[in-house]
Amino acid sequence: MKSVWIITSGFDHMSDPKALRHVSQLLTNRPEDSFLIAADGGANLLFRLRIVPDRIAGDMDSISEEALCFYRNNIEFDLHPVQKDETDAELAMEQALAMNPESIVIFNSMQQRFDQTFAILALLERAMEKNIPTWIETGTQEIMLATKNNRFEDAVGKTISLAPLSKEVTGVRTTGFKYPLNAETLYRDRCRGISNIVIDTDAEMCYESGELLIIISHNREAR
Repeated sequence: MKSVWIITSGFDHMSDPKALRHVSQLLTNRPEDSFLIAADGGANLLFRLRIVPDRIAGDMDSISEEALCFYRNNIEFDLHPVQKDETDAELAMEQALAMNPESIVIFNSMQQRFDQTFAILALLERAMEKNIPTWIETGTQEIMLATKNNRFEDAVGKTISLAPLSKEVTGVRTTGFKYPLNAETLYRDRCRGISNIVIDTDAEMCYESGELLIIISHNREAR
């Protein structure tokens, strides 16, 4: 299986129409061999787009009655109690990892609930432990954990931020960026790596130690 796409709750409250349109276009034109999992209320967006997921996972406390009725007899449900240890997104992620796909895309607007946002970020580490490329698509940005060597193809003009998760990230080098870093240390309590701009088609970033988050902002004019 090439990819698993996980659609989480939150898009009902998205206030940016361009971001919502971007997400809708991605879902509508997704690869035919992708496996689509709706994490509970994530099914609401799919229902509005009349997209049928392969599975809906969760406790069903945020899916609309209309969407629930529409999907009830058409697809597989993975039902869980409301009182559980995992979030609905985590349940969907566990299923995705069990499929051992080539990649995982998590759709989450990263709005409204900071606790859920933090939990979504934590899921990236689960995938990295299994060497499965995984990123979060918010509609305005892509968010992923950095590997020691990273290439950014077709990214000229995009804004890329490097946000340390560990107290410090050492030996950071960038090529093809407007503001180059040359074996520098980025600190979690400073903003040195935020809002850099890709200026070359062969842009790269590498580092020596620590944990680093990459945030790629979409070109708003292109959406």
